[in-house]
Amino acid sequence: MEVDLRTLTVDQLLKERPDLFKALQTEVLQSETFKKERQRILAIVKSVHHNFSRGIEKELIVPIEMKAISEGWSLDRLEIEVNALLLGSAGATNKLSHLDRAKLYQNKYGCSITDALRATAGQIKS
Repeated sequence: MEVDLRTLTVDQLLKERPDLFKALQTEVLQSETFKKERQRILAIVKSVHHNFSRGIEKELIVPIEMKAISEGWSLDRLEIEVNALLLGSAGATNKLSHLDRAKLYQNKYGCSITDALRATAGQIKS
């Protein structure tokens, strides 16, 4: 039976050629590309859980996590996006430690950590 590979679906391949499906599945799971993508996604999830431990609300961070995974962001891009989110959300930044607020300030303004600590010292933590 001739099958047009351009229109072949996974379900069709599984039904018509389970042996070929299994071989392809095994090949994909053992590929370096798959392993790297899995590591990237796990690193994003770990990063997000670290942010939970910093007191950032789930409603703020989970949408960013999903976007990072689906759009192929690096961890550096994720950190930039989380920091931007936090700087724009007073409720989130108030739950951070003074050092975390200073690091966010430092990333935003490119100053020294000492200057960032001074600039954020007056911010009241609720």
